[in-house]
Amino acid sequence: MFAASNSPELLQALAWMFGIGVGVAILFIFLSISAFILKTACRTAGADVPDTGRAMVVSFLESLVGGAVYLSTIITTAFVGKAANAQVQTMTAVVGLSAVSITFLVPAGLYVPMLRVTFSKGVVISVLRYVITVALLAGFALAILAGTGKLKLH
Repeated sequence: MFAASNSPELLQALAWMFGIGVGVAILFIFLSISAFILKTACRTAGADVPDTGRAMVVSFLESLVGGAVYLSTIITTAFVGKAANAQVQTMTAVVGLSAVSITFLVPAGLYVPMLRVTFSKGVVISVLRYVITVALLAGFALAILAGTGKLKLH
């Protein structure tokens, strides 16, 4: 009975299940952090603050739609750029510009129906999300540097 439970297939299946479970837990942790940031941005912008579940769904859909739009932009730029014999630098500039615009405009467009705000308020919330995220990352980086002794605070 114990010999059958140590089979490589069973251990591999168990490893996959463990890995999937850890991945789902990490996904929910990141979605919770993203929901906190979205709620803080809404509060700062003066919009109605969504509950945590709705903020998690909005954050997930924002990432999904933003990634799909960015991927389609890259593919379209590659096809059109090759067809027009565009230079690599030009295509890189178009993709970089689209990355900046997609970063702020796609979430703002999603906030309009999902958070019931105007598009301009959605852009404000989108920009605030990145400002808050950068501030949190900078704070964590400074805390880690100070904790490890790399940053001397006198």
